[in-house]
Amino acid sequence: MAGFLSFLTATALAQTVNFFVQKQFVFKSNAAFKDAVPKYIILAIVLIIVSAALPAYSQKFFGDIGVSANFVPTLANALNIIVQVVISYPAMKFIVMPEKK
Repeated sequence: MAGFLSFLTATALAQTVNFFVQKQFVFKSNAAFKDAVPKYIILAIVLIIVSAALPAYSQKFFGDIGVSANFVPTLANALNIIVQVVISYPAMKFIVMPEKK
């Protein structure tokens, strides 16, 4: 239980810092805090679920198509990163933290 709580605490703190860095420096957004935070929380939860679930499916897929067992985890990790970027960047840029106008 302690491991799970430490993971949860570290994830929450990292996402909090990430929110402010993304809002101020990356997207230079003037989105209202009260509007952006709930959207960001939903996005973060979706990304955590994707990052937890996708590797099992992608590792099986890569194994089934004949990729070497030594290379399967690397490919699964790369795919996981790509999927998260494809989901998170447009969502943050256009929905959660639109650019200042």
